[in-house]
Amino acid sequence: MKTIIYTLLLLCLFAGDLSAKSGKSATTIQKLLSSNYPLPPQESTPIFTINKNGVIIPNKRFISEDSISLPFSTDSIGYTSISDTTYSIKTGRFKNWDNEPGDFDVIQFYKNNQLIFTYKDADGIVKWSNPENHYAYPFNQYSANGYYMEADLSASTKILIFLGQHYGTDLSKLIIFVVTPDEIKLVYNQKTAIVSIIKNNSQFAMVVQSNIPDEEEKAILHVIEMEKGILKFKNNND
Repeated sequence: MKTIIYTLLLLCLFAGDLSAKSGKSATTIQKLLSSNYPLPPQESTPIFTINKNGVIIPNKRFISEDSISLPFSTDSIGYTSISDTTYSIKTGRFKNWDNEPGDFDVIQFYKNNQLIFTYKDADGIVKWSNPENHYAYPFNQYSANGYYMEADLSASTKILIFLGQHYGTDLSKLIIFVVTPDEIKLVYNQKTAIVSIIKNNSQFAMVVQSNIPDEEEKAILHVIEMEKGILKFKNNND
């Protein structure tokens, strides 16, 4: 239990430390990250690419399939726009799951009133504004509506980041969708804790953690970073 509490405290401390420095536009992301978190040389892997026809191609390494099929009801939570295209967003709960963990289980995206994408997660998804979720709430400032965070990668590409429910000593899921004027796709839904965020008009990066260490382990840190209009996962090779 002490290890869990210590880890959560570190997450909050790291968040405050790096977020406070994110306004230093003259400092590059990599220098800022390396000065706060001594990361070893890392393998850089695209989380997704976009081909010449504008099609989003997710890297399947970062996606876990969830084949759950249950009825659900939805409520509208807002809109997101890219270029001249606007998508409406709804969240939902599986029927008779009102007492299960998480704030919602389903995310749906609509374009011109047509459903174009549905994501379901049996583990549950939480609002960034939920103070009971230790992995989400410290970063609530980055969410304009309390449900998710947006970040622009280019004039025609953005990401929406949702956060999954955590259970006991397990990590919650980091859930990332890519949005273009033509489509929305899931590109990442792995158990990953956000340690800190850098976000301003020209930069976006997250230091993330892929384990909860015990007395004999150390935290395994990675970087998810915007680079030339896509996201890259910088894997810890240490």
